[in-house]
Amino acid sequence: MTDMGELQYYVGVSVVQDKQNNRLWLHQRRYINKIVVKFGQAEAKTVATPADVNVKLIKEDGVSKLVDPTQYQSIIGSLLYLAVATRPDIAYAVGVLSKFCAKPSEAHLTAAKRVLRYLKGTENLGLELIV
Repeated sequence: MTDMGELQYYVGVSVVQDKQNNRLWLHQRRYINKIVVKFGQAEAKTVATPADVNVKLIKEDGVSKLVDPTQYQSIIGSLLYLAVATRPDIAYAVGVLSKFCAKPSEAHLTAAKRVLRYLKGTENLGLELIV
């Protein structure tokens, strides 16, 4: 076994330790930046909330066209990892979006991209743990 020093990064989660105040701060800034660029939202405007309360997503609205399910599922998978690891603030929105992975429409993809735009604007948020 080798001592490699203090933990700084583990499976996509950055760890910042404050030993004086007995606190740990967990964040995924690098991962958020990576997925925002990967899914083409690097130049998009940020939004204040992960979901639009005025939009009710349904299975088929009769207006929106179907989109590539592989791309949609990739976005949702990336968002689920964030929601489980360090970003519980997006958990509800991602949970709702995950229901439409079989036949996603443009409305669903737009809502998923909104979550990415929210993350872009709040990339500095994380979890602070008292140890």
